[in-house]
Amino acid sequence: MLFRDSVVSGDMEKARAVSAEISGILISLLIIDVDTQHHIGSSYFKLLIALIVFILIIALLVWFLHRSLVRSLKREADTMIFSHAYMLAQDEERGRLSRELHDTVIQDMRYVLLETEKMSATDEKDEREKLSGKTVPMIADIIRKTRDICSDLIPPDFRFSELPDALRQLCLDFGEKTGIDCRAEIDDNIKLDFLTMEKRLQVFRIVQEALTNIEKHSGAKEVIVTMRQGHTDPGQTGAVFVSIGDDGKGFTSPLDNNGQIISGIYETHIEKSHIGIISMKERAGILGGRLNIITEPGEGTQVCLEIPLQEMQIPGKL
Repeated sequence: MLFRDSVVSGDMEKARAVSAEISGILISLLIIDVDTQHHIGSSYFKLLIALIVFILIIALLVWFLHRSLVRSLKREADTMIFSHAYMLAQDEERGRLSRELHDTVIQDMRYVLLETEKMSATDEKDEREKLSGKTVPMIADIIRKTRDICSDLIPPDFRFSELPDALRQLCLDFGEKTGIDCRAEIDDNIKLDFLTMEKRLQVFRIVQEALTNIEKHSGAKEVIVTMRQGHTDPGQTGAVFVSIGDDGKGFTSPLDNNGQIISGIYETHIEKSHIGIISMKERAGILGGRLNIITEPGEGTQVCLEIPLQEMQIPGKL
């Protein structure tokens, strides 16, 4: 309006001033508009980034929960498998003890009883001495067999003997009992102070179970039990490695190359030899170690136990 009046009246100076003022206002409005669009665009971009981050967090959370659920289900399945195998192992062990007592101790005692009845029924001194000479060695043999059964059940007392000595004695007794050549090759400088008495017993039972499986199933002529200490990572003391190897007929292991139970192997059947392996695997888990079975049909078997020494880094922990 002011600009038109200035033009009509011929006041060009005033018209230019009004025009400049209008131009400044338009430029200011344009700048405000650009700033507003930039601010809106920046806000939208930030909202988009925030949305993407939120979606990623939700996705990671869902993945973590799914992974935890899968692990929980796997642990539950492994626990059920071991519980099943453990109960079967208990029944098998009870059956073994029952058969061993019936076929050896009870039969020998029955024979001694018969000989004793004959002894009491005769009045002849020579006959009584003859029967006595037969029964005394048999009673001594019954005592020896009973002691052998008890020694298999009673664990060694590690307060008075070291684990290497217990394993050497175990190999010696196994060789005398089975006739299988069984040698213990144990590093004299091995350090086992980090193992509690309970964990030493777990190692002993793993070796004992492996030897029992060899006696029952392998048909081996030679067994070597080794224990050594190795270095796995720089700056660490290393790990303790225990292996039980035999030259027997071998078998198809229920464990994969990573020492894990092969999925589905127990859905249709459970072999007696596998029960012992699952028991050894569970004991290795108590040790915080890893158990692996290297075997093929006709190629012998090697049971490998690895026990890490990480606990030695904790002062005062035995």
